[in-house]
Amino acid sequence: MKRGEFAGKDGHECSGTVELAEDAEGRFLQFRDFQMTQGPDVYCYLTPDADPDTKAQIAAGRRVRIDGGADGGELTKTGTFAQSLPAGVDGDDANGVAAWCDDFSVPFGAATLESV
Repeated sequence: MKRGEFAGKDGHECSGTVELAEDAEGRFLQFRDFQMTQGPDVYCYLTPDADPDTKAQIAAGRRVRIDGGADGGELTKTGTFAQSLPAGVDGDDANGVAAWCDDFSVPFGAATLESV
């Protein structure tokens, strides 16, 4: 459906790709070769903004808790993995995926989603 390449922000490293995809069980984010600088309270957000890096842009999006991530869903996993979207989130209005630190309100990285 949509695909993007992560780039680091605000001095943080972030790389890999993310795809918004769908299978018989529903929609999900597929991370491939994902790596990121680790930090406290960094979460994944699906956003309407293509290059999310402000608190307002993150607030307009939806948090996607990562199964197996630290502290109940932080974006601490690396490598290749899939994450189901939360109930009520279909991703139709998503144009970006952000790695965002809730503690300090700073971006760690983002990927602009483009149709494939």
